[in-house]
Amino acid sequence: MFDSEADRDMATLATTDLDIEALYVADPDAHPVDRGYTELDLLAACEQQVGFLHAMQFRALARFAAVRPSDKGNLFSEFAPDEVALALGWTRAVAGMRLSLALTLTDRLPATLAALERGEVDLRRVQKLAELTDPLPAAVARAVEAAVLPQAKEQNTSELARAARKAIARLDPDGAQARHEDRKQDRRVVLYPMDDAMAELRAYLPAADATRVYRKVDQAAHAATAPGDGRTMDQRRADALTDLILNPTANTSSTTTSTGSSTGGGGTSSIGGGSTGGGGSGTCGGGNGTCGGGSGTCGGGRNGVLVQVTMPATMLMGLTEHGAELAGYGPIPAPVARELAADGTWRRLLTDPVSGHLLDYGRTTYRPPAALADFIRARDRHCIFPGCMRAATTCDIDHRKPYPEGATSACNLACLCRHHHRLKHEAGWSLDKQGDRYVWTTPTGQRFESAPEPIAEPIAEPVPEPIPPAQSQPTIEPATDPPPF
Repeated sequence: MFDSEADRDMATLATTDLDIEALYVADPDAHPVDRGYTELDLLAACEQQVGFLHAMQFRALARFAAVRPSDKGNLFSEFAPDEVALALGWTRAVAGMRLSLALTLTDRLPATLAALERGEVDLRRVQKLAELTDPLPAAVARAVEAAVLPQAKEQNTSELARAARKAIARLDPDGAQARHEDRKQDRRVVLYPMDDAMAELRAYLPAADATRVYRKVDQAAHAATAPGDGRTMDQRRADALTDLILNPTANTSSTTTSTGSSTGGGGTSSIGGGSTGGGGSGTCGGGNGTCGGGSGTCGGGRNGVLVQVTMPATMLMGLTEHGAELAGYGPIPAPVARELAADGTWRRLLTDPVSGHLLDYGRTTYRPPAALADFIRARDRHCIFPGCMRAATTCDIDHRKPYPEGATSACNLACLCRHHHRLKHEAGWSLDKQGDRYVWTTPTGQRFESAPEPIAEPIAEPVPEPIPPAQSQPTIEPATDPPPF
């Protein structure tokens, strides 16, 4: 019917009704809340249509790349981006990146391209998944895609990236360390001139070092707070970074005890360790009864700076190579986690082996004691508002039901960043809990859910081996001949 796939797509575009705004007629007399609800529906419909068009464009880009082959073994001719750039008003760099992404989607991540076409994911999520799976072998990339795509529709870019990194660490633990070592060679600090006599200073560092640097700057910024100081926290952090580098003798290092967590199956193991941030020792390992693995905090305390790492006890023993996470970042390779573990102080926390969640306990006072606060932060990992990835270490601990109506216990406490803490109390939002899931209700009545990630991977129930069918015994026919006499 069509001479080419391009002709088919052009016909599809010509017959597609793009006038979706007519389906969401604005009523100027409606209540502002109801009018806002209609606009949100229109925004979602627009985004779905944009995804459909992006998918069609990527397929066209892939076909264009195929008719502009490279004579140097590359994916496409080095001059192909120039043609695309002129046709679409892009820069040559953007055109080249889009051509490469189109080939990645059509060749390595076809299910992601189909999800984009259905409007289930947007361009930013597609780009992030392609970026994270690009260093992987094609088979592993497909496996990661299959693992994360079913939930991608309900996730934003940060959540999808976190899920993808966990899947990569689980599916390719050996490759994770090799890729880390390769990328570590690219560490750098770059200065970017900006407008109005300003500039950006960017550092590309190993995640643990970058986390330590940020925490050091954050500690100095909090210590610099004084009555009448009108600077924002961002401004104080910027000033603290400048002072720490240009005037280091005027700053003193504060000591912070580092904590971390480990989860594992049966048995116990002593994990000791001192650090320059405050020595100490602790135990982590198995529990008993309904309690599964033990969990404790670990984190390099070098320079008195806290970093928190969660890992299975089996990783510490060298039995597994995945499951470690750096708080505020995500999964890290096992050798990096073990290196941090050797420089930390440990605290034991018990997890349920079935769900992987930390076990609950309560208090009767308003302000959570230190142990309970540590428990909440270790359990939630980040702000519990859907899509917010602000690390729990920087969040407030909020009573879901106000005290004293609600108890100061793990089931009634949760981590909220300051912005979403204020949203809950000042903007008409409500928060409920159903099982392990938090349910947020907007002022317009829309409901959104979130759930803390399990600390440990749930232990799957063993599947009993099938019982082989009983083998029939040979039938002994009765003798018909008379016995010899």
